[in-house]
Formats: sequence, C-alpha cells, structure tokens
Amino acid sequence: MTNPMCAGEQDRNNTTSGTSPNIPPSKTKHCYLEGEFNRSDCGTSGEKACNGKGGISACIPDNYGGYCQGTDKQIYIALGKTYVPLRADQLIDRYKNVNNTDEVNIAVKRALNEQKQKYHNRLSHSKILGKNNNNKGDKDDKDDKGNEVHGFVSDLFVKIGIAFSAIMFLIASAVLMVENKII
Repeated sequence: MTNPMCAGEQDRNNTTSGTSPNIPPSKTKHCYLEGEFNRSDCGTSGEKACNGKGGISACIPDNYGGYCQGTDKQIYIALGKTYVPLRADQLIDRYKNVNNTDEVNIAVKRALNEQKQKYHNRLSHSKILGKNNNNKGDKDDKDDKGNEVHGFVSDLFVKIGIAFSAIMFLIASAVLMVENKII
C-alpha cells in the first residue's frame, strides 16, 4: 500500500492530521484556498491545490507555507478565499532569512544525533566485550582519580627501581675497581 502524496510531494500520513482532516500540510498551506483542503483528496484528481493557478503541479512547498507558481510565471499564495500575487519586495522579505531554515537545522541535528548514537553503541559494545578503549572522556571522575593515583604510584615505583639499580651498579663498579686496584 502506497502513501498518497498531497500537492508539493507532501506525504499525507506524515504531514497531515487524521483527526483534523481539513488542515493542510504546513509547507503547502498557502496552496489551498480557505476550506478547500481535504485530507482524503490527497493524491486524487479531486485535490484543489493551486486551483485555477496551475493545479497540483504548480504547488511549491517551502518553510513559509508554500506558494503556487502560476502558468503566467507569477507567484501566488492563498489568503482566505482568493489567491494573491506576491510582489518582488514580498518575495525578498519572505526569503531574507533563508539561513535560518528549520529544515536544515533539524537535518543537521538528526545526523549528529545518529553519529553520536552510533559512537555510544560502539563504546558500550567494546565495554561489554571487555576491550580497553583508552577513551578517558567517557569514564567517571571517580575512575579517573583512581587511575591517576594508580598511575602515579606505578611511576613512583618504576623511578625508585631505576634509581636503586643505578646506585647498585655504581657500588658494584666501585667495588670491582677497588679489588682490581684501579682506584
């Protein structure tokens, strides 16, 4: 079973409400005159998007409610019971803040969250398998302090061992030199 698409390639099941069938998708709401949208008409010849201004194919979705690209190359939006042509200055104002589009921000956040989830899944998997991941950013502060103290004590013993070995070498060398009457 396919999902019927409303004008502007808006998926009826994801962009409209089953409980409020007369509310058009938010990205194409300006393609419909007041009271002309009906959810059950999506994908049928009875859909009335851009009625008289180019039909369903003339409906262009955007973050501002969409518009109709008329057959006369004029851009129209539905306000109430009539289609109103947009002037050049209205179009410029409409797209002045195009960098603040919610759709782009949502897509970026979604991609970042997916990558973050994949990372955490791999990290959890490696912890379950007991692999050392050397990633101190995900350990508790309590563990960091314990590892820090443990590392300090280990380093201290290594340094004491090296110093003791060096001193023993010097003493042994001095004893050998005295026995052989070198000094």
